[in-house]
Amino acid sequence: MKTLKSLFQRIKLQRKSENSFEGENFFTPWGRVYGGQVLAQALHAAYQTVPKDRFAHSLHSYFILGGDLNLPVQYEVDIVRDGGSFTTRRVIAKQKGKAMFILAASFQIVEEGVTHQECFPNFTPPVAEDISKDLLESTDMDRANAILKGMEIDQVFRFLPLGKQIMENGLSQVKFWTQSSSWEGFGIAEKQQLLAFISDFGLISAMSLPHEETLQKKAVMMASLDHALWFHRPLEVTQGVLSVLESPSTSNARGFTRGNIFDAEGNLISSVAQEGLFRVH
Repeated sequence: MKTLKSLFQRIKLQRKSENSFEGENFFTPWGRVYGGQVLAQALHAAYQTVPKDRFAHSLHSYFILGGDLNLPVQYEVDIVRDGGSFTTRRVIAKQKGKAMFILAASFQIVEEGVTHQECFPNFTPPVAEDISKDLLESTDMDRANAILKGMEIDQVFRFLPLGKQIMENGLSQVKFWTQSSSWEGFGIAEKQQLLAFISDFGLISAMSLPHEETLQKKAVMMASLDHALWFHRPLEVTQGVLSVLESPSTSNARGFTRGNIFDAEGNLISSVAQEGLFRVH
């Protein structure tokens, strides 16, 4: 899989009935369905039932069961509401008749209004040649790139680390650039599905940053529990996106990360939040 177009073809679903769809899986080296896949495919399913003048502005989801790579995923869309400006959909992803994932998404017509945003100043998209070899090989992004390679999509995306730190107030932060081929030729809905696909990466890395010494000595089980994504502005993505992720807390075998996603011009296009299982044995 070498292009965004071929990757998106795998995200697209086969319609089984008016509000039911079926999707095929991306291969993963860990043997379970990748969370970003069901996130993107569930959003794709919802979009098939939404008026063409409405676009997603937020989605909230729960990962319930690990998915079997050998079985297709069934998506059932519940038509919750079609209002004058907003549309609401719920999607349940199933295997063997059991719910493995639930998505609630809201869509809105395009409207004018006041605007402000947090800025990311003086940002220039990096290239791998400008990043030190030590940083490339010592970061969680190196493991994430290995996962991309294992999923056979490393020619579509690559994560370039921009630093990580634990601040004096205990907040841990991870920054990275997701390099990709051009997103030109995709519509707003398709770009949102592509962003949803990659939005699951890096969040658990921010949770684990303050605990790296402990994690090197003990076994740990980590998995996404829930995931939220907000779309603030049109995704005028050219060659990638910048993620700035922060984790304010881990406790009770769970970790929490929130973050902002910027385009190459520093526009805040999306925000993300996730709680993950963080069970140390």
